Amino acid sequence: MSLYRRILVPVDDSSAAQAGLSAAIALAQDQQAVAAGLTPERELIVAPDGHVGRHIVQAAVAWQADLIVIGTHGRQGLSLWLAGSTTETLLHGLNVPLLVVPGKQVDEG
Repeated sequence: MSLYRRILVPVDDSSAAQAGLSAAIALAQDQQAVAAGLTPERELIVAPDGHVGRHIVQAAVAWQADLIVIGTHGRQGLSLWLAGSTTETLLHGLNVPLLVVPGKQVDEG
């Protein structure tokens, strides 16, 4: 039986999100979730207020996720402060295990 049966994977069109999705698929295969006949579900979550992390937390709670797998852009310093951090919001607003997968490192430039 799989430890994680309900894995939430937030994605957008970034390479970081693709890294998170690839890791989640590998984890599901490792957990034999695919062999158990589990099928992926998808839902479009729109965050018109710009607080993507809060909307992911709400979706995780509503969907009763066992795990969230998210790719990170690797922002640091000023770019993190200016852009905010969805991962940071999830770290502080969640009671669900979180697997953070590094995407391509973003230069501070």
